[in-house]
Amino acid sequence: MRRLSLFLAMLLAVAVQGIAPVQAQQVEFGHYEFRKTWERTDLPVQAGRAARTWMWGPGPFTPALWERYVEAEDGARSVQYFDKTRMELNEHEPYDSPWRVTNGLLAKELVTGRRQYGDNTFQDYGPAQIPVAGDPDDPDAPTYASFSALLSAPPVPTGQVITATIDRNGSVGQDPALARYRVTAAVLVPETQHTVASPFWAFMNSRGLIAEYGLFREGPLFPNPFYATGFPITEAYWTTVRVGGQPKQVLVQVFERRVLTYTPDNPPGWQVEAGNVGQHYYRWRYELAPDRGSRNNPIPRGESAILYGNWEVRVVGVIPNATELVLRENMFNEPPAAGHQFFIATVEATYRGQGSARFDGSFRLRAVGPANVSYSTFEHSCGVIPDEISDREVFTGGTIRGNVCWEVLSSDAAGLLMYDDPFLADRYVTTFFRLTP
Repeated sequence: MRRLSLFLAMLLAVAVQGIAPVQAQQVEFGHYEFRKTWERTDLPVQAGRAARTWMWGPGPFTPALWERYVEAEDGARSVQYFDKTRMELNEHEPYDSPWRVTNGLLAKELVTGRRQYGDNTFQDYGPAQIPVAGDPDDPDAPTYASFSALLSAPPVPTGQVITATIDRNGSVGQDPALARYRVTAAVLVPETQHTVASPFWAFMNSRGLIAEYGLFREGPLFPNPFYATGFPITEAYWTTVRVGGQPKQVLVQVFERRVLTYTPDNPPGWQVEAGNVGQHYYRWRYELAPDRGSRNNPIPRGESAILYGNWEVRVVGVIPNATELVLRENMFNEPPAAGHQFFIATVEATYRGQGSARFDGSFRLRAVGPANVSYSTFEHSCGVIPDEISDREVFTGGTIRGNVCWEVLSSDAAGLLMYDDPFLADRYVTTFFRLTP
């Protein structure tokens, strides 16, 4: 009876508050935890109950994706991209922990150019030449790269009015006229030795209408001031950016996770906004500087990558036209179909996990070429091949080496890539290897 009364009370509260259901998104939330995190601050905005900037965006613009992360189970974790950031599911955290869903250090990666693949695993792709705010085609606005030389700039003393400016080249100046906005350095953050500008500090500590468990209520927008933004990695600078084609004078500060802007002539609730870091990072990672191991940036021959199951794999050699070699190997082998040829790749796999495992390379390693059709060793078998890669059990540090072979279109051979498709894996990142120069 008590549970029924509580349920009826909640229904009544919902009716009184008038919460509108979440509108159908073009892309579904990848996890319940992502939806719950989004609803807390952005459902009131979507429902028209709160006049303020989006914290995440109207909804995700990608499905849930698996991205490499060394410390995650099987070396990959589930993420989803929003306009303002990327949500990450941390399955080792309790369901009621505010850190079960985090947003990545995307702004820091964009400024430094160092992409993070684990707690202590980084790869350099170069700072992003993407405007931090305003129209994406603005040729004069500062980019993430503009801030890369300012990470060690001394902090502005707390209480001092901020009049520093920055341009696209990263040059810093002073404009005393900006003192009219009365923006000051509010607090020094010892972890990064940068001060947070006063409008941003007020925003990071603000309260407003939030949504939890289907109810609207007043509360802090963030569990702690740095939850959404991370620590500041630069000082705050004034600059001019185009917004809808019109120049706007804005204050910009880069934090680990977000870029915050302050536009004095915006209406209240929209003066402080979070930049579209999620959009920018996705473009940088998947379009402008693709991940090492992606189809557009495959692992070069002779170099290794960690695949699902903690296997370190590299291609050590290829025989693009192995037809005669395979036919000589066994008298019962049949020649390839017209317009096809046998392609052999010699692969080395070292087990880096705990205990023991089997690689099953003859099954999981596949190929694709310019024709965009997949080749597997069971659907496009070469028959009996020399030195076929073994499926024997190996222990930590153990290495197996051998050949895999596919019957491929001859027109695909010059541009063939190998990729990994582990059997029954529920989480893995497809890794491509270059087979030809």
